[in-house]
Amino acid sequence: MGSCQSYTQGTEVRIWPLYIICGVLLLLLFVTFTIAINNKAEKGEKGEPGQLGPQGPQGPQGQQGPQGPSQGPQGPQGIQGEQGITGNQGIPGPDDGNGTDGTKRVIGEIFTSVLSTGIPKALLCNGSFYDIDTYQELASLLDFGDGEITTKNETMFSINLTDKFIRGMGGIDRTVLSLQPDDIKDHRHKYIDRYVDSNSTKALAGINWPMDNQDKYDHKETSGVIGGASHETRPVNVALYYWVQAE
Repeated sequence: MGSCQSYTQGTEVRIWPLYIICGVLLLLLFVTFTIAINNKAEKGEKGEPGQLGPQGPQGPQGQQGPQGPSQGPQGPQGIQGEQGITGNQGIPGPDDGNGTDGTKRVIGEIFTSVLSTGIPKALLCNGSFYDIDTYQELASLLDFGDGEITTKNETMFSINLTDKFIRGMGGIDRTVLSLQPDDIKDHRHKYIDRYVDSNSTKALAGINWPMDNQDKYDHKETSGVIGGASHETRPVNVALYYWVQAE
């Protein structure tokens, strides 16, 4: 009996600290719960949002950022389209030292034009003098032998094709730019002598007398030019300006 009482008393001594801890925990839980309820009670309902206030002053401009690349990367090449229809040929442009077919004239090439001025890199073949140093290559191509068409001195040269016809080389023994004088090919004319007495009725009638009476009668010859007379022999022609390519 005595031993059982002693055990009970010992057990009660060890449980008391648990009671104290549990009590403290309950007290803390009660305080926390009370604070939470008070905070909830003090917090009012959410009010309506207030009006938007006036706009504030603009802030200072920020610094300029670094410049980007001037050109982006090149994109891939697109697919080549079909070839279009060939257009009409355009009107030839002004003469710039090239032929009408687009080929460039060579130095020394002689050509004709209706223009008397304004053809670049070409010289008019009208007897005007040009500087040898300026057109050395052209001057070196010219034959100044007889001095009729081409002439030169120490510093100047000229080409004169005024009133001249061009004749192709090869069929005659000639040099380039040599001058050939005018001429008439050998030919025959019908020639008639008339011997008449100027006082006779036969002379008035236009009757011919025999050759053996020539000492007795006046001697008249029938001759002259058939057609219009001219100071030169020439074919039908057209007037144009001669030019020579100089550059």
